[in-house]
Amino acid sequence: MAYGLALLWIAQVVINLGVNTGLLPTKGLTLPFISYGGSSLVVCCISLAILLRIEWERRTLLLSTDSMSKAQIAAMAKGVRDAR
Repeated sequence: MAYGLALLWIAQVVINLGVNTGLLPTKGLTLPFISYGGSSLVVCCISLAILLRIEWERRTLLLSTDSMSKAQIAAMAKGVRDAR
């Protein structure tokens, strides 16, 4: 999900740069976090919040696994696979 959100921002920037240099036709796409586009700004801020939450969850998981033994991590991973 994080890669998808980053790809969305990168695509918007590339399209905006292409329009500004005259290489692409005008599409009315806003530049993320720079141009004021009303709902576009809201969506960019929400997607940033999602990215920050993903990063926080990842750090929390890494910190919790640092204090666990390899056997505990393996048992936890086996439980996740069984749940699927």
